[in-house]
Amino acid sequence: MKKRMILTSVVLCLLLSVLPESSRSQSRRRGNYGARPPRVRDIERRMQQRKAENERLKQDRHRIREQYIDEANREAVGADEAQWEVIKPLLEQLKRMRIPPSITVVVYGSASGGSRSSGGSGGGSGSTGGGGSSSSGYSFSAGGAGGGVGPHQGAVKKQAAGMGMGWNWTRPSNFKAPEQMTETDKVCEGLLDLIEKGDADRAEIQKHIEGVRQARAEHEREVAKVRQQLRNAVTFEQEARLILMGYLD
Repeated sequence: MKKRMILTSVVLCLLLSVLPESSRSQSRRRGNYGARPPRVRDIERRMQQRKAENERLKQDRHRIREQYIDEANREAVGADEAQWEVIKPLLEQLKRMRIPPSITVVVYGSASGGSRSSGGSGGGSGSTGGGGSSSSGYSFSAGGAGGGVGPHQGAVKKQAAGMGMGWNWTRPSNFKAPEQMTETDKVCEGLLDLIEKGDADRAEIQKHIEGVRQARAEHEREVAKVRQQLRNAVTFEQEARLILMGYLD
């Protein structure tokens, strides 16, 4: 009897010594559940570093590219750095003025989760020069998931080869806030409103046509002024180069 009691006591002691360790092990296992191993954390850290480095490289390349574009244009014109400080703002102004007052047509299409739009009708030239416009220039922009659809894109008007396509007018008010709209923008949109109305009076349409013509004539006068300023700032040879580049006529 005495031996049995001693044996029971020993068993109980063993159980008491084992149970806490088992509980602690379970606790540790519960606490570590879902934790990433050090190797995984190291891979994630290196991936984040590589991503940051790629972003910095992308920004550096963009900055260097922009700097070289500026340098290349200066060399093409044949200007020194001091003269370029005078010429460059005039060239940039002519670039902004290269498209006369107008409302262009944009063609858009989408297939399998993406969209592509191309503007071609009177949309201006994509050259480095600032003079004139071209109806053969196209620009493409990504849409769909993540890219968004521009305000110029609307309903599908034609289905072909698994694509939904359509076209629309690129109204300035689609891209500009009301306070940014110029009188020229309003004149062009006014004429478009009458055209889309379908039953507008002929005299009213003619009035708006004259308004657009006057806006374009004023635009040409402004372009001529800037071009004259540019001619006054360059040599004869530089003028010839700028004519080739489309800035001067």
